[in-house]
Amino acid sequence: MIIVNKAILHVFDTTNRQAVLSDAALTLDNDLLSFLEEHIGKCFHKATSKPGVFLQTSEFYKSVQNYLENENFVEFSKSVASIWFDVIRQANGILPSDLFVCDILKDDVRYLIFLRLGNQRAYVHQITMSEGTVRNEVQAHPSIPTGTAEEYAALRVDDGTLLLSQKKYDIDGNSIYALSEAVMECVLKASPQETVNAIKKTAVKIAEDFGVNTVQTAASVKNAIARELEDKETLNPVQLGTAIFSKEPAMQEAFQQKMQDSGFTKDEKVNVNKETLLKKVMNHKLKTDTGIELTIPAEYFDNTEFIEFNHAEDGSLYITLKHISSIINRG
Repeated sequence: MIIVNKAILHVFDTTNRQAVLSDAALTLDNDLLSFLEEHIGKCFHKATSKPGVFLQTSEFYKSVQNYLENENFVEFSKSVASIWFDVIRQANGILPSDLFVCDILKDDVRYLIFLRLGNQRAYVHQITMSEGTVRNEVQAHPSIPTGTAEEYAALRVDDGTLLLSQKKYDIDGNSIYALSEAVMECVLKASPQETVNAIKKTAVKIAEDFGVNTVQTAASVKNAIARELEDKETLNPVQLGTAIFSKEPAMQEAFQQKMQDSGFTKDEKVNVNKETLLKKVMNHKLKTDTGIELTIPAEYFDNTEFIEFNHAEDGSLYITLKHISSIINRG
């Protein structure tokens, strides 16, 4: 459950190379709350989001700690927006966008949320000035699809950890990830999607090296991930090799060593979106060079009672499907 306690909007007008920083927090009506909750929820469920930690020298994190001590939300958000816009205005091809800074609770855990959204039809700005004070408000239209944030960061207050999604900026001919490198000054680990891809790629490479069927190995990866997530919501990328190559100790050792060489630690646990990942690994799709396509439950690949892969005398591969009571025509 997400509860938005504070939110503010700052406008990044890259066309005119200026930032319109608000001096007041947003008025949180029901439409705007729904709008923000939808975007924030997507941040926590995106498979490409990367976990990260601040460098000890991060000036950004020092400003976060200062905010947590004095609770001056408006001034804190303006300092964040100023830092971010100073980088954006130097980049090529960055379209006008908006920065929402939010102080929220997610399942009773406090987070600071930073959402940079491209200008959308889903809401309109209302910028007012009175006696030198700028107030940015927004009128949300929940009936219009809102898409996803251009970039975002979710900072967990109690331990200082991050969940971040960013884009590369082209600055002076150099392509950099400015949000992590220049704005927040943090280091990132592999995203859940990158972790799963690394597991698959490594397992298939080990199978090739040992002369094992790579199709079966790819399915074994999915099956192992599904079993791993039966009673938990984390993956141990290194130890997963034990399940993938359950009957081959030498392959297990080779897999674990290669994963560690790729930067994963032996006891590392990667948080994943369990529901989303399980949907991806429950079935394995095959397509032959003859144009035949099959979708097979990943768990069946380890059970020769249902499916078996063999080689003919001419070296070609054939697949035997067993114990079929009926076939339904889907065409």
